Amino acid sequence: MVTHETFSRPGSAPRSSQRERFDQALDRLRDEGWQIVDAGRFAADTETSGLLSLPADLADHFAPGGGLVKDVAISWRGGLPSRIQSMFAREGLVVSVPGQAEQDDDHDALLDLDADELSRQADEAMEALFAAVHGLNKPEEGFVTCLAGGEVSSDLCRVVRVFDRLAEQGYFAEPDLWPTVSGAWQHVHEAGASAKAVFWTTQAHTSCFDARGDLVDELTLQWAGDRDLIAQVLSATGLVVENPQDTGTTFLLCPKRADR
Repeated sequence: MVTHETFSRPGSAPRSSQRERFDQALDRLRDEGWQIVDAGRFAADTETSGLLSLPADLADHFAPGGGLVKDVAISWRGGLPSRIQSMFAREGLVVSVPGQAEQDDDHDALLDLDADELSRQADEAMEALFAAVHGLNKPEEGFVTCLAGGEVSSDLCRVVRVFDRLAEQGYFAEPDLWPTVSGAWQHVHEAGASAKAVFWTTQAHTSCFDARGDLVDELTLQWAGDRDLIAQVLSATGLVVENPQDTGTTFLLCPKRADR
């Protein structure tokens, strides 16, 4: 089973080469229980969750100075691809997750559903998330792509960068922490960080970030701590920040629009 780390590590995206940061992202995933395996093991071990397989010619995707010059396709089995995307974003690298947030394209169809059907679909989506996290079903699989280019960035990269600033202030600051809000808060409590925390859930991540990690819908941030400090740090993302009115409401990060 792939698990999440307890604390954010401050100082992600150090001033190092893209190859070094790529390797650091893999180390983060190993720390959470992912295994990096070769193509033969990946093809044969179809029942094991938390597997990642890299191209055999990985070195050729990087220039001599460590710059990423060719997209890297990473095969995965089990676990959550959104978590892979988040860990690479912590190193300032953009990973594309095919199909993420495409459910938004069906918004008009959802409006035609009655309350019972909407509830049923929501329950099914949550059950699928839990199955992926706990390895309850045959592992799902697919691929993600680390995008080449010296100036490649995304909203997700910018948000996790400011999360690291919050971590330096003593906050538990974690993207894509857990499928549900209640389960995520349990992780926060177990970490002894109930007084200073900022995070969002997997369900929010897959609904609000598009394939490459740009925000397409309002992202709900759970929080505890100094509201003004959190708001000030979040403003550095360049996104629209809607502050909570009190401790019982959430922060919202909204896609940047010309009319706002």
